[in-house]
Amino acid sequence: MPNKLISMQKLRQLIRLHSQEKGTRVIASALSMSRTTVKKYLSRLKESGMPFEEVLSLRDKDLNELLQEHSCPLKKIKT
Repeated sequence: MPNKLISMQKLRQLIRLHSQEKGTRVIASALSMSRTTVKKYLSRLKESGMPFEEVLSLRDKDLNELLQEHSCPLKKIKT
């Protein structure tokens, strides 16, 4: 099954809960999503390097673009 993007409202709730130091299990339960999905979005947001407070102040369009920039994890190249 293909991955679906979550709504901006849920994403902002995810960020707020994480900022309140809630764990992935609590966040997943509160937002009715899997812990894997929570971890995926938190990972993408951390990769952006922006503090979560700044991320919350972004417009929906900018937040969506930020997530798309970091949606494909880089593969490690063996040397």
